[in-house]
Amino acid sequence: MQEICKMLMNQTSSLKSLTFLHPSITNFIPFVYYPGANDCLKNLSELRCNSNISSEFFYQLSKTCHNIILLEIIIDRNISNGLADLISIQKNLKYVKLILSFDYEGQFKDFEKFQYAIFPQLQVLRIRREIYIGGIGSCNENSLHLTIAKFCPNLKKLCIGFKNNKLETLKMISDNCQYLESIKILCGGYYSSEKEALKAVAKYSQNITELILYHLFSKQLRSFPEELESFFKSWTSHVPLKSISLVVVTNYICESSLDKYDENMEVIKKYIKLGVIKKFK
Repeated sequence: MQEICKMLMNQTSSLKSLTFLHPSITNFIPFVYYPGANDCLKNLSELRCNSNISSEFFYQLSKTCHNIILLEIIIDRNISNGLADLISIQKNLKYVKLILSFDYEGQFKDFEKFQYAIFPQLQVLRIRREIYIGGIGSCNENSLHLTIAKFCPNLKKLCIGFKNNKLETLKMISDNCQYLESIKILCGGYYSSEKEALKAVAKYSQNITELILYHLFSKQLRSFPEELESFFKSWTSHVPLKSISLVVVTNYICESSLDKYDENMEVIKKYIKLGVIKKFK
């Protein structure tokens, strides 16, 4: 394996994508130090790796790789010190995916140092669970939304959940993220219902072109055709007409999402014909 890595470092002039998901082998194959590694890795644009790779691996990449666009990290039990440094120096970071195992969720607090990093070019942000940004123990439920609004002005796609009756914080994000095109809102349980989500989007986020309602739980409100009518009617006020795509994502046990009722579907079909709904699924 060492010989293969040496050959790659020597013969590959500009590696674009690196997937390194077996952290233990860094003890045996420190390929970032091989002759030709700097030239091979200087234009790296995609990196997928574990969080507990040797700190030396991340420090060495920090010296060479400054233009990573896509970063996907599997959060393991330990998080190497050099990882935050590697992320902080990136100039063109646009896509970040943090895969957090629930077994290690307590370790996520180590990422508090990211509060000092600014990613003005970030375009896609997916948040699979609630995260509090700020001092450990000071759980301000709006801190995440404020951080997104302040530091991600070029965001185009956002997946996020809002606690019940807290959807007005969507206004902060919409006001500051003027390029936002698509919002995926987690619905159900301790998150807001799809009815509340529609009201908030109609009020605060009329510049988007795609709304995804993602159901985490089986229990939802029953049909609400009047609210649907009001939501889509608000879109007809755009001059020129600006259509929106509506996507409803459910699990196999969800039996009461808005698309499960004939009254709601009649409203949806009406606005598809009028050109207000570009796509529905």
